[in-house]
Amino acid sequence: MPPDELPCARCQESSLNRVGVGKSLVDRCPSCHGVWFDSSGDELRRILECGRDLVPDAIKDSWDSSDGQLLSAAPSKEPRLCPRCRRPLARYWYLAEHGQTFLVDGCLRGHGVWLDSGELGKAQAILGQFADTAARFREEGIISRLLDSLREED
Repeated sequence: MPPDELPCARCQESSLNRVGVGKSLVDRCPSCHGVWFDSSGDELRRILECGRDLVPDAIKDSWDSSDGQLLSAAPSKEPRLCPRCRRPLARYWYLAEHGQTFLVDGCLRGHGVWLDSGELGKAQAILGQFADTAARFREEGIISRLLDSLREED
């Protein structure tokens, strides 16, 4: 593999293809359809904010889930390696909010995160549920009442 090409975190043999999404460039595997998001530029967050309808067709099949399952806490059967440093990826909560986000395979050296095929759509659905809940809490005044009660305790 040429030195300027990144190997797939999952397949480890395929070279990732660069795909432009808005102002970001992400790396997608043509074999397994997984996607690598570099940490610089907060690529994953930017792609999720775009939504499926605004991403190129090359990313849509990586977005769509074939199994309909929510993201699982179960570790991957196949080892994932960072395309940049080739060290094993660790499984952790995106944005570090256990139970309020989704799991990613990420490089502990800060190079980026990997999502398998279908996990983009699942991630957007999960984040959308939390946004809907937060909006409902604001509308019903739940957050204001909780803040007021905390202020009264001081």
